[in-house]
Order: sequence, then structure tokens, then C-alpha cells
Amino acid sequence: DYSPVRDIPHESLVRKLLKNPDVTTGKAAAFLTFINTELKQVIHEGYPVDNDNAALFAHSLGGLFALHVLLEEPESFKRYCVLSPAIVWGHNEILDRARKFVERRDNLNASVFMAIGDGERSLAAVLGLPPAYRKDQDELTRLFGNPDPVNLAQQFSDLLTAQNYTGLDMGPLRILPETNHDAAVIPGFSAGLLALFGLR
Repeated sequence: DYSPVRDIPHESLVRKLLKNPDVTTGKAAAFLTFINTELKQVIHEGYPVDNDNAALFAHSLGGLFALHVLLEEPESFKRYCVLSPAIVWGHNEILDRARKFVERRDNLNASVFMAIGDGERSLAAVLGLPPAYRKDQDELTRLFGNPDPVNLAQQFSDLLTAQNYTGLDMGPLRILPETNHDAAVIPGFSAGLLALFGLR
């Protein structure tokens, strides 16, 4: 549900990890439609929320989903906290889409905070699979070239910030020191809350 496109090598790994042969990927568009047309309404009916002031906090594949929303339907949320996004998914498809986005778009109204751990300098480091799945990890890193997720996140961040969009409030990519992929969640979300809600 978080991935914008199918990625068969990663999908195969997820099937093994979950021991579920029926897992398929590439359903982010349907998931976003569900959020905007059904979930927001259900939440609004049960709680005193302001859907026009909604924030999306997301990590890893969730971070990839947040970038997808930002490029496809940015008005879905007012604020975006994006941690350790899985940009490598689909051979950096989201990065290619971001390049096309900035070529055709002259405005973007959103507040965005992006962060990633300093310990996420390779796909192998991010995956960090147990020994039983080491062969699968080695095959993935061979197929994708073991890219540096920090560099990919920096490229995405630079693409947006270089445009100087009037409605975009986005600082530089925050690199969290001495932090790996899993450990980025707590300090990243804490920093995102402070940044996105005016408590810098």
C-alpha cells in the first residue's frame, strides 16, 4: 500500500519475510484514494479534527508513500514529516518523478521536514537482514548497486528546495548523527513535530 510502483525484487523479499506469497506492491495510489475519500471522513465523524490542517508522518516505505503524495496530491496534507524514505524502490522511480515534477510545476503549498540517519549509507545497512536472509540481501544489493540512501534523500530534497516555491516551507535535509534506519524514528519524528508546528 505504501509503494507507488511494483518492484519485483523487493516484493519477492517481502513475500519471504512475511511468509505470504500473495503480497503485491505498487498500490500507493489506491491507498491515497482510500485515505482522502474514506478514512479522513471516518476520523472527522469520530473526533474533533481539522482535515484541512492534516499532517502526514511517515518512515521508510511510509516515507516513500509521503513523497508520492507530495508529488501527486500535495493538497492532501498541509504538513509532511518524511523519515528515511525508501527512494531506491523501483530503481529510484520517485526521484525520476520528482525531476519531472519540478519541470512542470510552478507552485507547491506544503510544509516539509525530511530526515535520515547517518548510519543509512548503503542499501545493505538499511536492510540489515538476519543471516537466514543474507543471500536475498546480497542479491538485492547486487541488483540495485547498493546505493547510498542518504545521497538519494539529499537529491530529492535539493530538487524541491532549489525551486524556491512560494508556498513551500522546507528546510535542508536533516541527517541524524549516529542513527541507523530503525533508530531514526524517535529523534526524527520529535524533530519533525518541532519543525512543522513552529517550534524550531
